[in-house]
Parts: sequence; C-alpha cells; structure tokens
Amino acid sequence: MRCKERGFTQQSLADSVDIHVSQIRRYENGQTQPTLDVIRKLAISLGVSADLLVFDKDEREPREEL
Repeated sequence: MRCKERGFTQQSLADSVDIHVSQIRRYENGQTQPTLDVIRKLAISLGVSADLLVFDKDEREPREEL
C-alpha cells in the first residue's frame, strides 16, 4: 500500500509515525522492513489493519483446507 492511496504524502506519513521520510521511501521500495512498532503506528495513521500492511492479498484469504 502506498501513501498516496490513503491521501498521505511520504512526508506527512513519516511525520505521523515519527520517523524520517527516507524510511518511508525504503519501506515502499522494499529496501527494508519496518519494526512491529512502526507497523502498528502506520496502521493507526492509515486507518487500516496491520495485516493489510504485512500480508499480500492472497495470503490473507481463508484457505479452503481450513
């Protein structure tokens, strides 16, 4: 999920979770992974569940065999 999809700039999202904007860029480019604490703050700021930030869509769907 990109910042702009939720109405944020990279800078405004970085400010809302109290990290440097370069970290947001690294997360979006797949260069590094956020800590659990940052994931929690991002989820709260973006108004989404943390699993939406962590898992791909097909990983979140219920499995048939369950």
